[in-house]
Amino acid sequence: MSVIKVRNELGQFVDIPALQGEKGETGATGPQGERGPQGPSGTNGTSVTVVQATDENNAISLSTQHPNNIYYWEE
Repeated sequence: MSVIKVRNELGQFVDIPALQGEKGETGATGPQGERGPQGPSGTNGTSVTVVQATDENNAISLSTQHPNNIYYWEE
């Protein structure tokens, strides 16, 4: 049996026993929503390159030199 803890009118926690039921059947699938409008194309975008660095310190150093790039590393 599970227990749910709630606060009473005095601000004290009270345990309420709770029974865990069985999982119900899957519901019906609803209709697919409409596709949204295409966004306008940007005019002054910035190109960003994702680059794998050898380690965190190297990524920090490179990101200072090349702020428009995103650097990541594997641990």
